[in-house]
Amino acid sequence: MALSYPNKFEPTDWHKANDFLSATSSQQRQASDQLRQLSTTLRNDTENRTGWSQHQSKTALQDRATDIGKWRRSLDSCLQDVETELGAMEKAKDDTEQCLNEKAVPLDVVLECLTLRENRVAIDRVRDNVEMQLHKELEVVEGCKALLGQKLSESYNQLSALQEARHQLQLDITDKMAAHGLDSECVNLEGTSQNIGLWTNATRVEKGIVTPQTWDAYSNYNTMRAQAEMKSSMSLRDAVSHTIAQTNIDLQMQHKTTNSAYRRRLHEMKQTRDSLLWQQKTTLDEIAKMTQEVADVTDALNAKHAPMMVAQTRLEARTQRPRVELCRDEAQHTLTGEVDNLTGTVRSLAKQLHAAQEGLARLRRTHQRLAEDIAIKENSMNIDIQCMRTRQDKLTDCDSSLAQELCIPEQPGGREQEQPESGRSTDRGGPSQDGSQTSMAPSSTSNFSQSAMHTP
Repeated sequence: MALSYPNKFEPTDWHKANDFLSATSSQQRQASDQLRQLSTTLRNDTENRTGWSQHQSKTALQDRATDIGKWRRSLDSCLQDVETELGAMEKAKDDTEQCLNEKAVPLDVVLECLTLRENRVAIDRVRDNVEMQLHKELEVVEGCKALLGQKLSESYNQLSALQEARHQLQLDITDKMAAHGLDSECVNLEGTSQNIGLWTNATRVEKGIVTPQTWDAYSNYNTMRAQAEMKSSMSLRDAVSHTIAQTNIDLQMQHKTTNSAYRRRLHEMKQTRDSLLWQQKTTLDEIAKMTQEVADVTDALNAKHAPMMVAQTRLEARTQRPRVELCRDEAQHTLTGEVDNLTGTVRSLAKQLHAAQEGLARLRRTHQRLAEDIAIKENSMNIDIQCMRTRQDKLTDCDSSLAQELCIPEQPGGREQEQPESGRSTDRGGPSQDGSQTSMAPSSTSNFSQSAMHTP
């Protein structure tokens, strides 16, 4: 019985299988060798590219850090200039505010002077040069305050603009310091660093990212803006300094003009008062003389009383002659003529006495008006001297040269008015110390003069 073995190969199959395996093994080795060569080439190539890429990235980060450093130094320098200008502008603002506050004193002074001068009375309430200069001084003070107030407002606005520019510079510098720190850390990162890792979607584009041109333009804009604000600030500081100096000069010149007007007005009023005092003295002397004249006329009139009584008594007695002895003889004519002469004399003296008394009354009224006008003048002088003292006391703090400009005269009213010897009261009558008339003569004088004027 024959035995059968399945899956038997022929020797040729065996040799073919061995040859195929050998050929396949040789091909695989060749393919593996080529693959190894390609892998080595790829590794070397990728290593070179990776190293070059890292070098380029590091160089770019270093260049970027350098650019950020340059801009930061430029911004720091600009920020220092802005800080310096802010200090100067703050000082200019303080000077303007101080100068504006100082103008309150001249304003109070001129208003006080105008108020004081409202106390002038009667004819002295005149709109003189002093009042016009005081009103002009008021306009100058208010104009100075308006200009200084405007400059102060502009200073506050400029300070706000400088502070905004400084804030933008500080913000830009802060951002650049943060970016410089991050890029510096990135430059120092190595493959052996501990704080490295793989991040999801690390190549994403962040929202709000800008181009280098925009980045450069932003810092350039901040710098240019700060420089423009500093230029405006320096121009404003020059204008503020000029305004402060000009307002002080204008106010000082107006002060001098007003003080000069005060001195001229006081000199004019002093001359007028002295003239009135002289007029008062001469009028008082004339009152004394006229009083004496009234007394003399009265004495003369009284002196005619006795001769008139003698003549009339003689005539009356001769009317008692009897019969034919009642003759209109020479004695009768003489006595009649004497009575007529005495009557005319009494009438003339009475008329003269009346005129003298009226003249004396007019002199006393004139003397009273002179006294009132002198009092008005002295009141006006006292007011203006008080104004000048106020100006000297209060305006010296604002302008030390004003004290030298003020020449305040001695205050009037302390001088006693002299009474002439002839103006004193006498036993015959005359002006008393207050200018009033004392008793003149016995009441019989006027009765005699009236009766004499009506005697036939």
